[in-house]
Amino acid sequence: QIPIEDSSSSLTDNWHKGSCIHGMGYHWLKDIINGKDLTYKAENTVPVVPMYDSNGAISGIFFLATEEKQNWAGACTFTSQTCMDNLNFWDPGRGLVEANEGPLYFCSNLCGRCQFTGSGDGVYATMHWFFVDPATLECVGDDKDHGMYCPSGSYPKDYVSAERKGSL
Repeated sequence: QIPIEDSSSSLTDNWHKGSCIHGMGYHWLKDIINGKDLTYKAENTVPVVPMYDSNGAISGIFFLATEEKQNWAGACTFTSQTCMDNLNFWDPGRGLVEANEGPLYFCSNLCGRCQFTGSGDGVYATMHWFFVDPATLECVGDDKDHGMYCPSGSYPKDYVSAERKGSL
């Protein structure tokens, strides 16, 4: 069951609140083993992710697959008509990478330390379904201009940088 409001105890007690991404809303993930305490393992992640607007109303969901699903050749770009003509229902592009690097990584849906494992090919595919116009979805506050917002101010890439420097 996915609650229609983010104030529902069914959501707050059982789901992990993630980041707010402009044009999508606040993401919530759930683990089939530990509920809101994520194991960060692909096989334990509920494959439906609800998203809520800044007023707490459900704005959409996305379906999650733990490997690439889109018909997207390595040479494809978002401006290539040939590539766009071959799309299926999964979101355009190769997907979100498992590693916390580049502009499109899976942990951008979350805040704080995050390192997922278990993707079959290092990619997570998403299929977004919106119940409202995505252009109306904004995040309240945006302290890093990542296109995402974490109220805690703690972002997954912050930990990657610190770990590379040996400060964690």
